Amino acid sequence: MSSITQQIQELLAPPVASTSQARTLEYLNTTYPSLDALIEGDNFDEAVKEAKASSDELRAQLEASTTGLSTKISGTRSSTSISIKSAKELSLTRHALVDQLATLEEDLVPSSKGKQKSLLEELEELHLRLAELQNSRQYVAVIDRSLALSEAAIAEVRLSSKGSISQSSLSQYMELQSFVSSVLEATASSTSSEPLRLDTFLREIRERTWKDIVGVLSETLLEAADALRWPTPIDPSSYRTIDPALRKSFESHFINLLNLQAAGEAINLAGDALNATPEKQKAA
Repeated sequence: MSSITQQIQELLAPPVASTSQARTLEYLNTTYPSLDALIEGDNFDEAVKEAKASSDELRAQLEASTTGLSTKISGTRSSTSISIKSAKELSLTRHALVDQLATLEEDLVPSSKGKQKSLLEELEELHLRLAELQNSRQYVAVIDRSLALSEAAIAEVRLSSKGSISQSSLSQYMELQSFVSSVLEATASSTSSEPLRLDTFLREIRERTWKDIVGVLSETLLEAADALRWPTPIDPSSYRTIDPALRKSFESHFINLLNLQAAGEAINLAGDALNATPEKQKAA
């Protein structure tokens, strides 16, 4: 780099007059060793003309080079100034990025110096809480669905008790049974050594719903039996003398209760295996 700079400085330096004069004198001494040779020579005037023409040409080239050099230097300086300004801006940007990265690192990486949680720790905690809230929401949805099916099953049987009870009268209860079974199957893969409280709750809902359904029909049967003065014994011969409407009501409700038992057995609602809890199954 220094040699190039030195060459540029040499090229920019003005011509040395003493050097030119020494070369001219050496040329004259070599070409015209005496005054007579100079006077008698025919080429002196021609040499002067050629030297003048060469001098004019070199002067024109020098002016052109000087003008071009000034333009080049000006452009180079402008370009260099822009590059330096850009480099300074990039340097400032780099320092700003380094500061931002340091700040982010302090926020994300847990610090043992202070008790304040880092941003990363807060995000992880929020993520865990969100997962817990989602699980709780699913639990609530399952409980709400089971309670809604339980109420619908009891209402369906209550409505059907005015007529004839059949397996179709237990469609809502069968849906409840299917829903509970699907949830129990989904939670069977739990790694917990103890049964989930949700499983126990769903089994209790299913058992209580069935008891309430039986209770609905038992209540209507008792009302019909009260009309026959139950628990007063009724003689078979006198039974025929009772009001036919009361007898028909009692018989209808009694048959409904029998039909409910048959329907329950048909869909495995009254079996011990269906209503058994894990503790009962282990005991068996």
